[in-house]
Amino acid sequence: MKYLFVLLFFVLGSYSINAQHWKELKQAPLKIKYQIPTGWYVGGYTSGKSCNCSGATINTADDRSLNMVIFSSDKEDLEALKKQPIWGYNFAPPSSDAEMLKTEYFAFEKALSTWQEDGQSTVLRFATSTTELKYLVYFWGSFNDVTKHAATIEHILKSIQQL
Repeated sequence: MKYLFVLLFFVLGSYSINAQHWKELKQAPLKIKYQIPTGWYVGGYTSGKSCNCSGATINTADDRSLNMVIFSSDKEDLEALKKQPIWGYNFAPPSSDAEMLKTEYFAFEKALSTWQEDGQSTVLRFATSTTELKYLVYFWGSFNDVTKHAATIEHILKSIQQL
């Protein structure tokens, strides 16, 4: 019975992610491109002191239940970048060891926590680096919303690649 439930969940999850329409974003200053669902808010690119990084972009689900930001740096190493606040929010120490998520283009270190300033939000942080740039990708929202958007998060991460 458990196997049937898992199979049904997988089939329904695959259907909902495949039924979604996607648009590709190319962000040359970050040297990446990736896909997000059509209808999501695209905040555009920012750099310098406003994000305390080389560059950043923010996107939000159309129902505002999930937020996403990508930070890049060509100056900071990955560990230093992880410790920087994100517009005044600090990633709380993760509750468990980091896991790896390998995609066709990157190997992301995945950590789950909250914001220190907002313990109600569930925050996923994915960290990766190339020889040129270091990237942090954050997704946050309520636990239920982050769980509900798990397939979308995975699709976005799998689509991230360098230009």
